[in-house]
Amino acid sequence: MQEGPRNPTIGEKLRHLLISQEGVLFVIMLGSVLFLATRTDKFLTVDNLLQQGRFMTEVGLIAIPMTYIIITGGIDLSVGSILGLTAIVLGWTWQELGFPLELAIITGIISGTVAGFVNGLFIVRVGVPPLIMTLATLALYAPQLTIPGFDAGFAESFDELMLPERTSSCDAFRYGRADTVDGKPPLCGDFIAWRHPTYGNYTPGELSYEFVNAHDASYSRQVFNGFQCLVWLLCEESRWMPDELRETLKRGFRERVFWWVNEVSTYRDEGLSVVH
Repeated sequence: MQEGPRNPTIGEKLRHLLISQEGVLFVIMLGSVLFLATRTDKFLTVDNLLQQGRFMTEVGLIAIPMTYIIITGGIDLSVGSILGLTAIVLGWTWQELGFPLELAIITGIISGTVAGFVNGLFIVRVGVPPLIMTLATLALYAPQLTIPGFDAGFAESFDELMLPERTSSCDAFRYGRADTVDGKPPLCGDFIAWRHPTYGNYTPGELSYEFVNAHDASYSRQVFNGFQCLVWLLCEESRWMPDELRETLKRGFRERVFWWVNEVSTYRDEGLSVVH
């Protein structure tokens, strides 16, 4: 009597799992986590893990449909631009047109859906290769990345930070205390350091970090990351700022040793070439 196929043992299953693509990626991820945990005692804290989880929310939501697209042999280079377009439409309809937040959210989702539908229509019906089509819409769907988008919102934010009543506000999220030129506590709040004669004794790198955080908080009609703030400082739109302050902030970007991943990940090549 012929015996049936032998069921693999637990050890064989584990060995097969470890040498699979998923197993190798898991081992690499685990090794990276353990390595980073040995470099600083702040990495495995609850606050940092929650912060990293928030940073990865958008990536995780995008990765789910992108997985199916790649499995079927396609590609979508415009996914980041569509995400940005959706956010801009949401903010514009809510803040500028006065839509209720719920309706603004629906409008933003519809805009992203229409953008994706246009991609699919040309790919499926017209026969345009996915790489070519999404490369074209990558630029088409990214109006928020153009220089004209850096408008008077920056100037208005700066004016608000200069109000006399903002004398002791410390708003920027950071690990540890802020860096100062003399190692002593700062002389004023972080988001208003620019109105202090010595910039609160903050280092240029700390000033640039706080400048980005101010525009990533509640002082802009649009959220700007570090690279976008740097581009704005280098263009004509920021000429209204005092030259000394402008140069100090630019020097701070060059001296900064800590960048959030969402500040440079999308623009890593361009960002580093400008900073250095």
